[in-house]
Amino acid sequence: MRIINEYDARQLNLMFKLLIAFEKKQVSLFSLCSELYSLVNVMENMDSNWRGKCQDELYTLDLLEIDAPEMEKNEIEKIVEKATGSLKKLVRSKLDEFDESQRRELLKTDLNIKEIADDLGNHWLMCPVCQESWENYEEYPMVRCPQCHQSLHNPCSKSAVKWSVKVNSPKNRLYEIKYLPDLGYCLYVFENDVRIYDDLQDSWESAIGCAWKQFNVDKNLWKKDEL
Repeated sequence: MRIINEYDARQLNLMFKLLIAFEKKQVSLFSLCSELYSLVNVMENMDSNWRGKCQDELYTLDLLEIDAPEMEKNEIEKIVEKATGSLKKLVRSKLDEFDESQRRELLKTDLNIKEIADDLGNHWLMCPVCQESWENYEEYPMVRCPQCHQSLHNPCSKSAVKWSVKVNSPKNRLYEIKYLPDLGYCLYVFENDVRIYDDLQDSWESAIGCAWKQFNVDKNLWKKDEL
């Protein structure tokens, strides 16, 4: 089975949006067929069987230009509804296949990747490669930046272990240390819910030592949290 790549997934998303727009009468049947043909033909890694099924449905719609004058309106509508419905199912099946393959990739820690998504707090992450930020509730070991598609280690992973210290005065600060298996201990400092500092250490001792040296955080104040 061929693996759907990022490029083909973008074309699939465009196809699905076009079909939805057609249902809402935002594009004509002619424009729909023309654009769908183009998108199907430019795909890089799609199997010929799926491509052929799409082209068969599009050919059915194309024939309406010739046969429509001799057909009843309700008959035309049934043909259009059946063909576009089949196209939606074909596109949706491949999008689901792509989503599942992406999910499987995120379930395993990739030690070849060194970058960790920046934890901005309140479920927000930022990509260290392109600086895109997004809201994240996934707990897989890996996440993928929605902008540049870089795979990153997830600081909110279910396997992460977190300790924290809350200091309300003189500044409203939250200190966190997150242990990410196979990577190390990440020290984060938030002030008024905005991250102002982060550092990666290779041991618990060096992480709490860094917090003490940089911010005078008492080593005895750290408490383990439930993520």
